[in-house]
Amino acid sequence: MKQLIELAEKNIKDEKLRKLVVDFLKDPKLSHKDFHKYPMEKLEDARTIFGGAGVTAERDILNHSLALADL
Repeated sequence: MKQLIELAEKNIKDEKLRKLVVDFLKDPKLSHKDFHKYPMEKLEDARTIFGGAGVTAERDILNHSLALADL
């Protein structure tokens, strides 16, 4: 999570957007009512199925997000 926050602080030029993203990463809370039916899980522990080009794999969301942000 520290790396993702550092990337956001370094690369998001718009000050308001950068603050929103960093604040969310430090204290992630889902605000949409439809998400409240799911149990809250720490982002560091969350896993899901990702797929593309005919391949699927289970991967943790944090490292997936970090890889995309780094790109």
